[in-house]
Amino acid sequence: MRIAVDARTLLMERTGIGHYTENLIHGLGAVDKTNRYVLFYINAFRRSCRQPVPHFPYPNFDTRAAIFPNRLLDWFFTGGLPILPVELLAGVVDVFHFPNHALLPQWVGRRVVTFHDLTVLLFPEFHPPRRCRVLGPALHRAAAQADRILVDSEATRRDVLLHLGVPGWKVVTVPLAPSPHCRPRDAGELVDVLARYGLAYRQYLLHLGTIEPRKNLPCLLRVFARLRREGLELPLVLAGSAGWDNGETERTARDLGVGSSIVRTNYVTDEDAASLLAGAALLVYPSLYEGFGLPILEAMACGTPVVASNTSSIPEVAGNAAILVPPTDEGEILAAVRSVLKDQDRQEDMRRRGLARAATFSWERTARETLAVYRAAVENPRADRH
Repeated sequence: MRIAVDARTLLMERTGIGHYTENLIHGLGAVDKTNRYVLFYINAFRRSCRQPVPHFPYPNFDTRAAIFPNRLLDWFFTGGLPILPVELLAGVVDVFHFPNHALLPQWVGRRVVTFHDLTVLLFPEFHPPRRCRVLGPALHRAAAQADRILVDSEATRRDVLLHLGVPGWKVVTVPLAPSPHCRPRDAGELVDVLARYGLAYRQYLLHLGTIEPRKNLPCLLRVFARLRREGLELPLVLAGSAGWDNGETERTARDLGVGSSIVRTNYVTDEDAASLLAGAALLVYPSLYEGFGLPILEAMACGTPVVASNTSSIPEVAGNAAILVPPTDEGEILAAVRSVLKDQDRQEDMRRRGLARAATFSWERTARETLAVYRAAVENPRADRH
């Protein structure tokens, strides 16, 4: 097969979808030496993000880049002319994979799209209004036009079937996996990285992710303030870029008077994120909704205990290796965090459980299962008719 992959998210600061795209490509490069791949970087924002076009060291992978004015990219997303390099139009593509729920041109091979979540439909209050106006209709179009839809979790699969009206055979769950950077490390390995952030090994609480409404950080800050009043001396690290509408988080920190006990890192590289995860006493992740919740699995791969929400996809990702609590119940979150910090035996048990749980996920497994979906899209594009 000749397989095209839309790799534009690799030109931006890496968040969940960028990590997914990069690690999937590496996984495919490791498990598939037969099929031909072409990676397309169609992005109007490359220069402003200052990210070089990545190249992958696999002989059956090629790279193509095409930069267009922003207004044309907007047209692409909102249903106008599908803009793709001329060389793609002239070639034969068996499968085009869009890892970021993009609009799918009807005339380019079979189409596989990944939906990581449906928050723009289910929780529009978590997004800027324009994003909902653009991506809401785009999700419906992509679902109707795709030959296969990949989702990260069974929770997201249920959402897609319920809200997008597609047949069950079209939607396939392929879970994600921890970053290869994520592994347990001792204090000596982390001393330099932690020193840059003013931190000490296993002497801080951590939240990793974009600062945005669905991460439920005001609730976490209120819990943290109560722990401080009880005598907790550990700082809280908020690692991640400031996303849309993070003003409530800032106001809550100021009103509670805990700003001096919070370490804000802004965007961190993959290597630093793994180091911060490995050095934390605890990851606290009270998100209101996740399509997968990759930081939870990555913390486990680093041997770090996790307290997380009991909603959406998180229970199926965490299994029995994390303490799961209602994300809006501050009392339960407080009790869970307190119970871990005060009990070393429990910490060690959670580390063992987490490492075992994380080991059941791998990017090679993700790549093999994704490759099987590509084959199914080509060989049996309308499964309900056979």
